[in-house]
Parts: sequence; C-alpha cells; structure tokens
Amino acid sequence: MNSKKYTYVDAAHPHSDNTSSVNYLLKLILKTYNIENKYYLELIRNTWEKIAGQDLYNHTTKMKYEKECLFLFIDSPSLKNELQLCRTKLVETFNKEIPNIPIKNVKIL
Repeated sequence: MNSKKYTYVDAAHPHSDNTSSVNYLLKLILKTYNIENKYYLELIRNTWEKIAGQDLYNHTTKMKYEKECLFLFIDSPSLKNELQLCRTKLVETFNKEIPNIPIKNVKIL
C-alpha cells in the first residue's frame, strides 16, 4: 500500500480570484517539495540582473538567500565598497520589484 501523505487542497479556497488561488497553490507546492528557497533565489537572480545591469551582474560570483537575508558575493573590491554604501536602497528596490519575497537585509561579501 502506498504510504505517501498528500495534502488536500480545496478548490474553493478562501481567495476570491484565480491569481490568488494560483499563488496559494504555487507556495504550497514549493513548500511541499522543499524548493521554496531555490525558487526565490532564481527570482532574485533575475531581478538582480535587471537592477544591477550587466557589468555589475558579471562581477557577482555567487548569490545566497537565507532567512530573509540576501548575500551577494562580488569579485571587485571597489564595487563591494560602492554596494556597501547603498545596501538600504538595495533592500527597498528588491522589495519593490519582488514584494512576495521578504528581504530585510543585503550583505555584500
């Protein structure tokens, strides 16, 4: 007998429109398969390329999202210094561009 446990999702979820229902189902799937952070990181990566521009994006060697904190690994010391000065603005911009992903802090490494 199959011992997998499935989560029942009522089609008549309290959300009134289809967009909210789809968002709810997407979040449920991401949590169920434990891929929420990977999904968030991909959205953040795409947004970072848009915010930073191609030159700065190319100097970003790694990105990590953990506990509402975004870690940007930059290979240029001068760019690191510049970004350190505008971390608050980066948080605001990310939260404006992708409001469904909570970012409270950006660390430049």
